[in-house]
Amino acid sequence: MTAKKRPDTLAGRTHKIKTNCGNFYLTLNTNEDELYEVKMDMGKSGNCVKGMLSAISILYSVLLQLGATKEILVKTIKRHLLGVSCGEIFYHSGKPHKSCLDWAAKEILKELKAEIKDGIQERSGELQK
Repeated sequence: MTAKKRPDTLAGRTHKIKTNCGNFYLTLNTNEDELYEVKMDMGKSGNCVKGMLSAISILYSVLLQLGATKEILVKTIKRHLLGVSCGEIFYHSGKPHKSCLDWAAKEILKELKAEIKDGIQERSGELQK
């Protein structure tokens, strides 16, 4: 398996939201209307959260660049990123999110035009809408 060569220029947009941990930035870059790169960053923090977000971004970008199918990406995001909790729920645009990763998962799924159920996803079932 070989990765797609990164073009010199990609189209993209960056979302900024306020979380309990500070400002969270999610950048979704596309090439010819297909998601190509994911970048996540947590404000000015220089802690391990910033490093973990960077690592997760790289892993998703590698999957995209190696040609993972939309179905594999959606399944992976729903199984491993959607519903990830790291403390208190925060609200953005009036909707609850369990973490910046949970919010990012929803945005990536929107970009992939995948179905997202309303409300908060909780693996253990203790939290409902």
